[in-house]
Amino acid sequence: MNSVALDKLRKKIWKLPMALIEMTIAFFIVRGMLFYVGTRIAFVFSLPIGVWATASMIIAGVGVLISFEYAGKGKWRDYIGIISMWIFALLTTATVVLAAEHLFKLSLLIPSILTVLLISAITLRGFLRSRTIIHTHYTIISDKIKKNLKIIFISDIHSDLVYGKRHLKKIVDQIIAEQPDMVLVGGDIVNTPQATYVAAFNEFQRIKVPMYAVIGNHDVYFGPFTEVISAVFRTAKMLPLRNKSIIQDGIQIVGIDDCKLRGKKTLIDTMNACNIQRQGLFTIFLTHRPIHLSKVRNYPIDLELAGHTHNGQIRGVHFISHMVFDYNYGKYTRKDRTAIVSQGLGAGIPFRIGTEGEIVILHLEKKK
Repeated sequence: MNSVALDKLRKKIWKLPMALIEMTIAFFIVRGMLFYVGTRIAFVFSLPIGVWATASMIIAGVGVLISFEYAGKGKWRDYIGIISMWIFALLTTATVVLAAEHLFKLSLLIPSILTVLLISAITLRGFLRSRTIIHTHYTIISDKIKKNLKIIFISDIHSDLVYGKRHLKKIVDQIIAEQPDMVLVGGDIVNTPQATYVAAFNEFQRIKVPMYAVIGNHDVYFGPFTEVISAVFRTAKMLPLRNKSIIQDGIQIVGIDDCKLRGKKTLIDTMNACNIQRQGLFTIFLTHRPIHLSKVRNYPIDLELAGHTHNGQIRGVHFISHMVFDYNYGKYTRKDRTAIVSQGLGAGIPFRIGTEGEIVILHLEKKK
């Protein structure tokens, strides 16, 4: 195959829907987990490895298809999809526990029933942990700030049947209790854009301060993106910042769409479209995915707010998040600029170990 043909093939592969690529990756992950766990427990059912290998292939394929297609298609499908998500979390835990037992030669010392109970307990704990919310405070001091402000930043709500009205009510109750001057939302507001999730955002109408939001990658997955996310914004009384800037309380807020919506536009093209003013305003850059401050050094950005990473979601493997993203979690500084990345308030798969949902509380103070 010559270089021209190879180049054409690469372009065709690149044009494959991202959903298909992600489903393929997810399939092989689930398939590997099923096969590993199955080979460790197959003796209980006296199953030949070949039979289990075939069964695991079928289970993985069906499970991945269901989990990617379940959202918002009716309550029974929601429940089936959520169960498949929990099975994925259970497989993750089982793989780690069984691998640890094998590595440290504990298989003969720990009764099988204790292994099952341990796996179940960790999985349940992971689900409950995904609904826990912590508050993290940051103080930002600048001579560009004209008056002291309290701003709440939230991200990655991933609203669906799991993170539904009850979870949104808990989030809103905690926001109201903090009495902020403004609320900023960093995308992934819904897990997938399905109309059945819109009504729950009535809870946000109880917040009586300005709210601004950007769009994340999950907000455009597997559904009628434009209609649903617009309905969410209307229902929640949030103002979307789609590659634009706005001035509120003497603060300039610049918001951009997630890169999945940029098409062929570069980050620079997107930033140039935002009509950013440069006359000494303190400027907040609101983006779903963290962007290294050096990439926006030609713009008057003082504070970047981002989400998306979930801080790796599972402590111990969060180093992968450090490798994949410009920033993973917490506060980063570059000269006189700051970036803050939140763990988010939900997750595509409702399972966290060693991380929690997070509300970020920013104290903007004028320099004395």
